[in-house]
Amino acid sequence: IYEFLFSNYGKTLADENFNNKHSKPGTSSMTNFGSNTNNSQFFITYIELPFFHDTYVVLGEISSGMEVMHAIMNQGMLEFD
Repeated sequence: IYEFLFSNYGKTLADENFNNKHSKPGTSSMTNFGSNTNNSQFFITYIELPFFHDTYVVLGEISSGMEVMHAIMNQGMLEFD
């Protein structure tokens, strides 16, 4: 997908719309570095994130497999010195 995005659209993509919101776990969105700088990195939310509304373009939602997210989150946080 990286090669497709960058060979066809340049280094970043414009914001399409902010109609869908980060209103529940399992929302998938593109990362960005500000307005109209979407790229080929994605993230999946584990909780509702209303402060992401109108900042990150929602691509869709996870329809199955959230048990994997639960397993990852149940591992806890890493400790750094």
